[in-house]
Amino acid sequence: MLSIGRVGRGDSAKEYYLQLHEEDYYNRKGGGEPPGQWEGRLPEAFGLRGLVDENEFCKLLNAESPTGEPLRRRQANERPAFDLTFSAPKDVSIVHALADPETKRAIEAAMYGAVKEGLKYIEEEACMTRLGQGGAEVVRGDGLAAALFLHGISRALDPQLHIHAVTFNFTTGPDGKYRTLDASKLYEHKHTAGALFRAELAARLSRLGFEIERDGFSFSLKGAPPSLSEEFSKRAEQIRGELGEQEATPKQRDAAALSSREPKRDVDRDELLAEWREVAQQHGFTAERVSELRADVKADDRDETTELRAAVAEALKEITSSQSSFTLRKLVEQTAIQAQTRRLSANQIRLEVWATLEWARRGIRDAQVVHLGQHPDGYERFTTKELFELEREIIETAERGRQSREHCVSDTALARAIAAKPTLRGEQVEAVRHITQFAGRVQCVCGWAGSGKTFMLDAARLAWEADGYTVYGSALSGKAAKELSKGANIKSATIAKWIYDLDNPGRKDRLTLDSKSILVIDEAGMVGSRQLHRLLTEVERAGARLVLVGDDKQLQSIDAGGGFAGLSKRLSYAELKEITRQRHAADRQAVYDLADGNAAAALKSYAERGRLILGEDRADAMRRLVADWQRDKTELEEKLILSSTNRQAATINRLCQRERQRRGELGRDSVTVGDGSEVHSGDRVLFTRNDKLVGVHNGDLATVIKVTTARDERRPGERLTVKLDSGEVLTVALSTYDRNHIRLGCCVTTHKAQGATVENAYVFSYGAMTDAQMAYVQASRARNETWIYTTRDEAGPELSDLAKAMGRSRKKTMAHDTADEAALRQGRGQRLRLCYESA
Repeated sequence: MLSIGRVGRGDSAKEYYLQLHEEDYYNRKGGGEPPGQWEGRLPEAFGLRGLVDENEFCKLLNAESPTGEPLRRRQANERPAFDLTFSAPKDVSIVHALADPETKRAIEAAMYGAVKEGLKYIEEEACMTRLGQGGAEVVRGDGLAAALFLHGISRALDPQLHIHAVTFNFTTGPDGKYRTLDASKLYEHKHTAGALFRAELAARLSRLGFEIERDGFSFSLKGAPPSLSEEFSKRAEQIRGELGEQEATPKQRDAAALSSREPKRDVDRDELLAEWREVAQQHGFTAERVSELRADVKADDRDETTELRAAVAEALKEITSSQSSFTLRKLVEQTAIQAQTRRLSANQIRLEVWATLEWARRGIRDAQVVHLGQHPDGYERFTTKELFELEREIIETAERGRQSREHCVSDTALARAIAAKPTLRGEQVEAVRHITQFAGRVQCVCGWAGSGKTFMLDAARLAWEADGYTVYGSALSGKAAKELSKGANIKSATIAKWIYDLDNPGRKDRLTLDSKSILVIDEAGMVGSRQLHRLLTEVERAGARLVLVGDDKQLQSIDAGGGFAGLSKRLSYAELKEITRQRHAADRQAVYDLADGNAAAALKSYAERGRLILGEDRADAMRRLVADWQRDKTELEEKLILSSTNRQAATINRLCQRERQRRGELGRDSVTVGDGSEVHSGDRVLFTRNDKLVGVHNGDLATVIKVTTARDERRPGERLTVKLDSGEVLTVALSTYDRNHIRLGCCVTTHKAQGATVENAYVFSYGAMTDAQMAYVQASRARNETWIYTTRDEAGPELSDLAKAMGRSRKKTMAHDTADEAALRQGRGQRLRLCYESA
């Protein structure tokens, strides 16, 4: 992996050099790390070659040439350098630590070669600087200067083979002058450089005779015991324990690494190595076993061209499973991940990706990729031909039915439906009229959170049914489909169920559509393009009507998406903007502000009303949240805690349970559920899998009424008797319902809470997943009060960092929309036409 640390402002250059040069916290009598090496294009210009000298290192760190001349004007708060740390997978670190000297040197050479490829990518793609007033113009810099320091031990004294590539904060601009780096580009390209480093390292280790296996986005060495990797991962566990979650910003990871850092200790290197060997032997991993991992290197008879094309194809498939478009750097990153077991070098990967995208830029008919143009961020966007064609079929299908007046209800039916719902607001009446009387096989309603979409749909259902139409509903989650059934009285099922039934026509009691059918899809903004395409194809075939209802400002689809927003802007649509869920005007305005991207105003409102709580650290923020939640006398099902990640939710749930146990609110008997938690009577639980026989849906929340343990001889077997928030009382036998799909439920992730309405909401806003869509959903769940908890460091000066995170949009768009926007920016008013379209 690659991590980026910032060399602190005002640090003594000499002290920083000595820290790197004498790293690993053992005394020098047992040997030490090799001296640093110069890397990058700029050291050559200074006459620096080979090994790093302390005086020269310190000069560059102070933005001076080796002879002492200032390279550029220094700013008071600038960073002198960035520490790009390339770390080998844990298996490689362990084998390196235990290997014979020859193997050790070969692995170190592979590390240096892989790091240089990662830095080469950074130098060629991420080396940027800024010109003009306020640095408005981003331009390419001409080279980097870096010093490489190889280390083999973590602060926790575990094997950890890594190289610090200390990259000095300057490059040369187009005018030949030295300027600071645009640090944001380093972070943008970090994952890609890290992936290329791992691919290159894997290829070099393969040539040494090691067998490579995929391990998530990284790789491992075949034959190395996983138990030993866990044993030697104390430092990673320390950081995870401090961080408490998998997703975190670089700032949070730096803070966690610093706060969890142990003091330096003097340890004899030979003694430490002997200790490692003893631990490894306990896991059956001896020096002889290490040698056996290196098989005889055989000639590679695989065709590299075939392997490269396969890696790119797999990368394209992986990327477009979740995104409608991608950049060059994303394709390089994913191709490098796919290439780790294919013995492909970083240079081969980059050349193959470049060739693939160059075909697209030229509009060659047989290209598997489509060039969409340049995004406002300065990067080109691409998509696959498969996804582009699929989107085009979605658009063309909707356009073909634009003039259809089938399924338009009579004035009498509409009037009776509206009369039956006297509390409908004006915009709701217009929305009902739009989807029941306007022409078009596809109709869209864009409704803001809490604006009464479900109540509007109930009125539309009455109008359709009065004229003999059958209304069906669908949503991505079982819980959302259940809410649609309950709130709008529309028989509903999940989208997965609809697609399964449509694809399996021989099944009994399958869901079907005909010319008298209306299919309503709720939370349509979360529906992926491939799912939308399948449903829209069936609607057209059956001669039915499709009604898409959603809010593209809320959480986005997990799959490649943007179809709801794309169709809404191409077709006429109704809009519900008047929020009625929140009782108080200030809370409604905060939701409006977050929806409009004005997070600073919303946060200021919460802070002024005492509802933005800043903890000293993550643990303190959680503790204060739980204390306030516990003091709230609102019914359990009407007060909900929202987090960004499952890990956060698990931690907060344990804190809530501990506090409730202390107060005597929970029963004594318990059963163990999926995440290892003990569930007692009185606990809140979350179900995470649909089960028609049991009667629960993914996302259902419930309160445990009774726990039956295996000790109950009258009815053996563990069971939970629960009361769902919808009111039903169920008995869930853990012998039939998988307990791995039950969790504690005082706190749930925001994704699980989309569509929920409660009295009071408590939001833990922390981590890299915070964005505009998540903040909008979090602020719009409660009728009465929303409280936000974070840390002072996370909030930043005058809440600026949190406002920036909450204002960052991750809204998904169709690839066609990206192409259209690029065409407009280039001064072309018409839709993008590709060569293969007109050929």
